[in-house]
Amino acid sequence: MIRRPEFEPPAVAVIAFLLVIPMLAVPGPVGWSAEVATIDSPSLPTVPLSSHRALYRMALARSMPASGIVDANGVMFVRFEEVCDGWKSEISTRMLLDYGEEGEVLTEWEFSSWEARDGSRFLFRSEEREGPDTISEVEGSATMGLAGRVEFAKPVERVVELPAGTRFPTRHLIDLIEAARQGRALFSGPLFDASPDSPYFVSTVIRKLRPAELAAMARTSAGPEGRAWQMQLAFYPLDSVEQLPNFQLFMRYREDGIADRMTQDYGDFTVDVGLDNLDFLPGPSC
Repeated sequence: MIRRPEFEPPAVAVIAFLLVIPMLAVPGPVGWSAEVATIDSPSLPTVPLSSHRALYRMALARSMPASGIVDANGVMFVRFEEVCDGWKSEISTRMLLDYGEEGEVLTEWEFSSWEARDGSRFLFRSEEREGPDTISEVEGSATMGLAGRVEFAKPVERVVELPAGTRFPTRHLIDLIEAARQGRALFSGPLFDASPDSPYFVSTVIRKLRPAELAAMARTSAGPEGRAWQMQLAFYPLDSVEQLPNFQLFMRYREDGIADRMTQDYGDFTVDVGLDNLDFLPGPSC
């Protein structure tokens, strides 16, 4: 069996699909509790997110010898939908990794979730397969008030406490876009996205797109409509004292939460994800 690196996309990437940008100085997690961004908004969100389904093409952008990967390609299907009591999301990825003389490995990842409109509750399930074998399953629920907790049902029953200020993926996206609309250059705070190593401390650098970048984005099926930003998200373990993140996401967002490209940087290899097809879905009738 080929030992391959883990590259499941964080659930925060349900609506975040990025473009590579030059490395920026992103603050590390030291003293993070004093750096948590707050957004002055009511419990019901003021940022409208578009319900949609999208197909993305995935390809290896860069690989170092340590990864063992010589090529990679795949697809990602995303469905994000506003419902009467919150948001539902589904992600399905299929990636073929080429290890040269060692052969190819087909990996598949399925994720589904529901998140309450006020960000107080989050239900999630994911499954990862390698060839015909299921290699991991994650299932559980999380709640958030002054502090929060996660109750995992799979892979084993366990409880994880969440610090005050932790956001779930859709609330994180809404507040991130609101921070961009307010002209802020930095947004930081804890995020639980249902991946096994979360919660993370996530530090985001925000930059408004230049006219040439907006024009380039307008040539894709993603729009843009309204404003758009380029963002760099750095993910750190909450208890880390290191200044380097575990991994980074580079993204190009428009104002309604849709982005046209994403790059997932895991250090010794990088995966590019580009929008191939986009359909809008009707909002809830409630």
